Amino acid sequence: MRWTLLAFVVAGCKVVDAPDNLEELMVFGFDNFEDPASDVAAVVALLPLLEENSEELADGYRISTLGQQSLDRAEVDVTIEDEIAGAMGMVSYRHMVDPVVGVAFSKNKDELFDGITEFSVRDLSDPGCFFAHSCDTYTQVVEETAAVVLIGDSRRKYTQTIRWIEHPEVGPIAAIRSLSPDPILFSTDLIRVNQQYGMIYIIPNGSGATRAEAFWVDGTVLGLDVPDSFSVDTAVNRMGSTAENVDAVLDEQ
Repeated sequence: MRWTLLAFVVAGCKVVDAPDNLEELMVFGFDNFEDPASDVAAVVALLPLLEENSEELADGYRISTLGQQSLDRAEVDVTIEDEIAGAMGMVSYRHMVDPVVGVAFSKNKDELFDGITEFSVRDLSDPGCFFAHSCDTYTQVVEETAAVVLIGDSRRKYTQTIRWIEHPEVGPIAAIRSLSPDPILFSTDLIRVNQQYGMIYIIPNGSGATRAEAFWVDGTVLGLDVPDSFSVDTAVNRMGSTAENVDAVLDEQ
C-alpha cells in the first residue's frame, strides 16, 4: 500500500488544517463530516498516516474519545456524562470501492448475510444519484435484527451517511459516518450498549480497497464498563468479519 501526501485544492472551498495525529484525525473527520473542505483535509492527512501505522492498525488500538461537542455537531439528541471510548483498525477488501459500498448500503442484507434476520431501510436521499457519482452523499436509516454469537439476538436502529471525497491520486474515497444514539436491545442481560458511533473511510488500493474505521461504544459487559481491550478486539474482529462477508457476497455476483 503506497499513498503520498498531496495538497490539493477544491474550488470554492476554504483551506482547513486537519490534525496530524491519527487518533485525533478520526474524531476530526466525525466532527466535520458535513463540511466538504474538512473532508478533503481529513483524507489528505489520513492516507500517509495509515501507511505509517499499518502494522499497528491491523491489530487495532484505542483512539481519542468522542465527547458531547462531537455529538452536538452531528445533531445527535443525546446528553452524555462521560466521553465515549474509541478504537480503530484497518482491514482490506479484495474488491474495489464502488462494489464494496454497494453491498454495505444494500437493502436486502437479510438475504445476503447469515445472522441478519430482519432488515429494513428508509432512504433520506437518492441512492441512484449517489452510486452514479452524480450526488456527493446518500443517507439511510436502518433497522436491523441480528443473531450475535454467545449473546443472542440484537436489535438496533442507526443512521448512516456516505460521502464521496475526490482524491486526485487514488480516486474517489467513500467516507461513512454511522450514528446509533439509541440503545441496542439484546435478548440477554450479559451486555448492554447504550449508544455507538462510527467513522469509516473506504479507500482504493490497487485492485481492491482498504477500510479504516474508528468505532466508539458506550456499553457494559456483565454490568461493568467495557474495557479498552474489549472495545479494540470487538472493533477489529467485526471489521475483519464484515470485510470477509462482503467479499464473499461479491464473489458470488
